Amino acid sequence: MKRYGSFIFLLMFIICAGTSFGGAIIIKVGEKGGVNCSAYTIFATGMGLCNLSDVDSKAEAKMNAQRAATTDAYRNLGETVNGLKIDARTTVKNFVTESDTIRTKMESFIQGARPVETKYKEEGGAITAEVTLEAPIAGAGGFAKIILPYVEQKIKDETISTPPPPSENVQVVIASPAEVKSGATIKVNNISFSSEKKTKVEPKPEPETKPEPKPEPKPKPDVKPEPKPEPKPEPSVKEANSVTIITGVIFDTKGMGYEAVMLPEVRNENNQVVFNLAIAKGGKSEGLFFPYVYDEKEAVSNDKVKATPLEVKAKKCEDDVVVISNLDADKLLAIDKDTKILYKGKVIFVIDKQ
Repeated sequence: MKRYGSFIFLLMFIICAGTSFGGAIIIKVGEKGGVNCSAYTIFATGMGLCNLSDVDSKAEAKMNAQRAATTDAYRNLGETVNGLKIDARTTVKNFVTESDTIRTKMESFIQGARPVETKYKEEGGAITAEVTLEAPIAGAGGFAKIILPYVEQKIKDETISTPPPPSENVQVVIASPAEVKSGATIKVNNISFSSEKKTKVEPKPEPETKPEPKPEPKPKPDVKPEPKPEPKPEPSVKEANSVTIITGVIFDTKGMGYEAVMLPEVRNENNQVVFNLAIAKGGKSEGLFFPYVYDEKEAVSNDKVKATPLEVKAKKCEDDVVVISNLDADKLLAIDKDTKILYKGKVIFVIDKQ
């Protein structure tokens, strides 16, 4: 799911008209918030109400309702951020509970959110306000800058190599110093090993053997030299350019019930990692966040995978991990050796609308 050099590739931004999220790729987190993958923001809404009988004017009622809605929106944004799934195993809350530093940074990030839309409704002698807040994922004060170092450190810790287990044929004999000193015999698998001192045994001299006579070399038959092959003509420009170069990969999870996470992970049927943040060393880590679209046409036209992507259909989705066939995984890894599409993070996932 490294290390961890400077990451360099572009992230596509799709700017949506207004804040209604029409046509945007939305990942819901709870009932009051979520992630706008198209605008690359985290958002939440809040509600507030003020009775007209409690104030002197509608303007004052609107102001009070708007103030209450904003407070509610900040609270909901905090719940949204904490409930956000980083990968298949970790939420933001896991990081927050483990570090006071992260908790403080996240609180500042939430308080820095800005209101992008306020709606009012008058009904039953009261004014109701609905406020939508959003906070950026990218940028100097963005969510990615805060959480990314801790995510990468977590990946480092999880990918530290461990020594392989000993072979089944290797027997480990444990004896105390007293047992060794007393010359005790130790048994392992019904085979006795004695620690007594052994007298030196001189090796027996090997019997002399006469060297066998070398056979006389046979005369070599006359061999006519093979004719040199005629040089093949160089391919024309048209032929040379006819090879398709894979520019990215599209993982199709439609109908699989995949629940999108911030940093997606792909494995083969043997549970071996094919793609995650740890593999995408050559891409800017922020750009790996939320690489999702709703349909294949939008995926093919996405600048992230460009003109000739490889399309791979998921076999299933388990525990928020996309699983592809072993055959597709082998094909993809073979292509990646030359194109480095996984290394550069050139991936898009087609998901179902929530």
